[in-house]
Amino acid sequence: MGYFTVEVKPTIPNVAAGQHAAFAQNDLLFDWYAFDVPKGTCRLLHIDQEVRPKADAGSTVNEFDLDLLFAKANQDGTAPSSIGTVNSAALGSAVNLSNNMMGFIVNGSWEAHEAHLDSTAYTQCREVNCGMFFNNPGPQVTTKGYDRYYMAAIAEGAFDFRSGCLIDDGDLNGPVMTVKTIDARLFLAVGDTIAVTTTADTAVSKDMGIIKAIPDATTIVLESAFTTGDVVNEDFVYNKSPITFRLHFEY
Repeated sequence: MGYFTVEVKPTIPNVAAGQHAAFAQNDLLFDWYAFDVPKGTCRLLHIDQEVRPKADAGSTVNEFDLDLLFAKANQDGTAPSSIGTVNSAALGSAVNLSNNMMGFIVNGSWEAHEAHLDSTAYTQCREVNCGMFFNNPGPQVTTKGYDRYYMAAIAEGAFDFRSGCLIDDGDLNGPVMTVKTIDARLFLAVGDTIAVTTTADTAVSKDMGIIKAIPDATTIVLESAFTTGDVVNEDFVYNKSPITFRLHFEY
């Protein structure tokens, strides 16, 4: 018997149908997101959750419950059917997951703690359906020695990741970016992957890359200059994965 941990950082779109608008109860936080575990039988014992704050001057805490769903792939190895549009009501009547669902963590299973760092919320799952088993699902095998599973989340509170951090004039090709209005250190950290959405069209997202350093409130240093096109002065800056899950397994 032994133990291992898998860290999962789901991507939440940073556009209007995503982080650029506040969430409401029963909204889809993120659709099926793949993660891999070592092949064989293992049991999910415990989950730690880290949620970044809203990117405002007060770094407003996002301390809300969510429903977390776990699923296996379809028989052809593809991802389960979508459960909705991010930032809209989840699980419509046309969604049938009868052959995919493995388990879930529901509202009320999360225990909030007063452990905040720059208003980042840290919570723990009190119970995981008496231990959720993952075992040789067959079509989910993706690489030698690993099986693939999926997780999705539904908001049970008013999560709000809207950003007031804006690109400032300067070198708009990176890798050193200047920002204004909000201290970038309040909601971003080294290793985060960031993207921007434009003021002119909040349906457009452009990747900026991974943060190498944040030396001060107005400077973000990327690992490399991004290649998807220049950003524009006053584009909104977002963390692509504002929620992190650490899944603790026994095997």
